[in-house]
Amino acid sequence: MVKNFLLHHSIHKRIVPFLDFIFLIRPTFYFLIWGVIVLGMITMNLCFDNNFYWDLNFSIKTLAIFSLITLLIGSAFIIMQIDPNNNPYSLLEESFYSLSLRQSISNKLFIFSIIMLLFLNWLIAVSCFCIFYLLGISFKQKPINWHYNPYVACLIFLFISILLYFIGCLIVFDYSGFENFNFSIDAFIFRFLSYVFTFSSIILLIIINDMKNGYLFINQKDGKFFNELFFLISPLFLISISLVVSLSLNDPLLSTANIVFFPFFIFSGFRRFNKDIIRSIRYPIFIINFFALSYFPWYSIPLLITYYLSKYYYWHRFNWHYPTFLVEDD
Repeated sequence: MVKNFLLHHSIHKRIVPFLDFIFLIRPTFYFLIWGVIVLGMITMNLCFDNNFYWDLNFSIKTLAIFSLITLLIGSAFIIMQIDPNNNPYSLLEESFYSLSLRQSISNKLFIFSIIMLLFLNWLIAVSCFCIFYLLGISFKQKPINWHYNPYVACLIFLFISILLYFIGCLIVFDYSGFENFNFSIDAFIFRFLSYVFTFSSIILLIIINDMKNGYLFINQKDGKFFNELFFLISPLFLISISLVVSLSLNDPLLSTANIVFFPFFIFSGFRRFNKDIIRSIRYPIFIINFFALSYFPWYSIPLLITYYLSKYYYWHRFNWHYPTFLVEDD
């Protein structure tokens, strides 16, 4: 009875329009964005304490920074979805807002979040401004214009991931202080590089998935220089390096995560089915976030809220089962 009410009662059709604004900033994308920030926080905490584990401490400042980063990056997502001809790239909540209203919302979110971040931590604010420019402004504008080049897009996404990772480090460093730092710089650099290799492997698969399925984040006009095999085989090579480095550093989170989702990269690299590529994106993101909960159990709250609210919204607004871990066979 409860399930039938949640899935089919007509009242939900009247409720979901009030959620359009929230989903304009693409909350489901934050499973990856938040995950990278949390990985940076875990790394820096391990630098201060090798026995760091299961931290139940709650920081209002950290919550504020996460919220502001979410709003700022959300403003960039709105810009990415704006078409000058008022034809949104996808039949989602953009169709419920005029072009001018979307631009106004994006501007207000950016101004509010960047000003507040400057008060909280200017280094994080500068990093977020760079992310905003790379993700939103440079999307279809020169000199970067990465919307039309999958290789440039890969570098942009990687640089954004690195910035997010260092934002996580800065959050921890902000309240721990340099005097408690007892981890060698060399070890930190190698640990950082192992995460970079993992980020790169997932990013390459995101790009090939976008190119194959026409999601239009990457829309290369001339496919002559696009090498599909490179984007499928390279992740397997990169994740292998990350696994070796993380094992040598005794990084329990990344080494275990790499071992768990390594088979998915094998299937996507050699079998090359669309379903294998999708699994190689969704499952590693879930696995990394799930393992991160052993360090920050409070992180489960935004993850669960975002997941179930998104399922509720997309089902009742578009009759779409999303997000989901199920991948249909080709």
